[in-house]
Amino acid sequence: MKENISGWVKFKVQGNAGDKVTVVYAERLHPDGTIDTENENALTKSLNRIHSDEYILKGGTPEEWEPMFTYHGFQYFTVEGNATL
Repeated sequence: MKENISGWVKFKVQGNAGDKVTVVYAERLHPDGTIDTENENALTKSLNRIHSDEYILKGGTPEEWEPMFTYHGFQYFTVEGNATL
């Protein structure tokens, strides 16, 4: 994104049943270009969590997903997992 926004990532994915896709959100990058989650708030750090959404695939056909009942403040995000976006 060009600037920090409030929102979420919606994606289409295909993979095997049980494959997990994780979207990790951040407001800045490390010098090496990876996302920087060091600026998380104290509660998030104490729970050892980062701002992220996880989706477990049903498998087979392509699936479209976006989180419900949440949003994130972010400028950058990364998608992790072994499914095909």
